[in-house]
Amino acid sequence: MIKPNIIFDTDMGNDVDDALAQVLLHAFGRDGFADFAVALVNKGARLAPAFVDLINRAYGRDDIEVGWCADSPTPSEGVFLRPVLEVGAEELPYDPDHKNWPDAVSLLRRRLTEIPDGSGVYVSIGFCTILARFLESGPDEISPLDGVQLARRKIGFASLMAGNFDPEVLANPTPENVEHNIVNDIPSAKRALELCPVPMVFSGFEVGSACCYPHESVTGEMDHGGFNPLRMAYDLYCGLEHDRPLWDLTSLLYAVFPDADWFDVSEPGVVGVTARGHTTFRPHPAGRHHYLILKKDRMDEMISLFRDGCSRPCSFPALAGQETNS
Repeated sequence: MIKPNIIFDTDMGNDVDDALAQVLLHAFGRDGFADFAVALVNKGARLAPAFVDLINRAYGRDDIEVGWCADSPTPSEGVFLRPVLEVGAEELPYDPDHKNWPDAVSLLRRRLTEIPDGSGVYVSIGFCTILARFLESGPDEISPLDGVQLARRKIGFASLMAGNFDPEVLANPTPENVEHNIVNDIPSAKRALELCPVPMVFSGFEVGSACCYPHESVTGEMDHGGFNPLRMAYDLYCGLEHDRPLWDLTSLLYAVFPDADWFDVSEPGVVGVTARGHTTFRPHPAGRHHYLILKKDRMDEMISLFRDGCSRPCSFPALAGQETNS
């Protein structure tokens, strides 16, 4: 199996499953299953890239570059970014007024020029803002290729947590069943789907909703006697007694192990986005789009894998006892 070069694109701060996915990616990297050298942040809150950087450093990877799209959707901080950063600052200081995060599109273009052709896997677990702008980008001092050409040469496929492909939702779209990552930037979602020259595989809302992270892992397996930014974020976001749906982790799992039979995959087709933000699917033998279908007989094994990756200790032994309590 060729080890994928993961491009991690997140709306960190809107839900704690982004943080779960980032920690899981670090576990996959340490186990030798994936390379992870760049993280892109498509949430407009200034503290979102700082939190992503904190997680990277907490797991021993201060070499990972973080890019930010400052005018992305959802500029509010949310409930866990600032509190976790303030506690973590005792060992890993952060600057709340930091204005110099690299531009996400420029960082992405540079990273793609550095990896072998076809080795990149784009993992989008937030809005399509950065992906669309990258695909629309023109030649520059980084590369003579435009975004579409660069993607075609360097990216094998894209794995997106986006849309809803439940047959009932596809047949009966309502304002209540639009999906968060699509509806918050509909124009970018449309452009990304139209322009992307490589296969795109969607893990829809219905997949992550059906499998949840067990709170017993958070209260027990993540408690290593020191400060754990993931555990604190989970507590602040939904409480330690809540089993959180695993939307983003399913996209990451497929990205790293596309041939491992964790999911069934739909027939090929074309995914579209309506004016109201619903996803559509039109089967077509030449289509580059697929969506994942959960295999219920593998759910327990999959959640066990998630628990193992997300509950490994980080590097904060000196901050014991400083987490919040629900």
